[in-house]
Amino acid sequence: MSSVDYFQRKLDDKRRLTIPVELRDEFSSGVVITRGFGSYLHMYPQATWDNEVEPELKGSILDERIADVNVRFRLGKTSASLDIKQGRVAIEQHLLDFAGITRDLVAVRAGSYWRIMRPDTTE
Repeated sequence: MSSVDYFQRKLDDKRRLTIPVELRDEFSSGVVITRGFGSYLHMYPQATWDNEVEPELKGSILDERIADVNVRFRLGKTSASLDIKQGRVAIEQHLLDFAGITRDLVAVRAGSYWRIMRPDTTE
């Protein structure tokens, strides 16, 4: 696993985030971006989403907690391939609005996924 656990970036004019070179292999399976638990986003490698998140979203059809978690993570969820040449992925405007991100952002590793937030967020 990469030793990069934090990076700061500016989105380009097309709302694209450039992933650091050291992390591009981690996202070779694709990139999933969702709303987070708070006013921030989660960014998962597609393989992590498929192998770790999806199994956790399954549960009893009558379990309201499971339903609430599904709604939180599936509302506005996007999946995309990483532009391998430039290492970029576009972030949908509605997700940026949810997290209050305009152009500058900070990404911090949270285990096997990344939290993407405004630089002034102190959570």
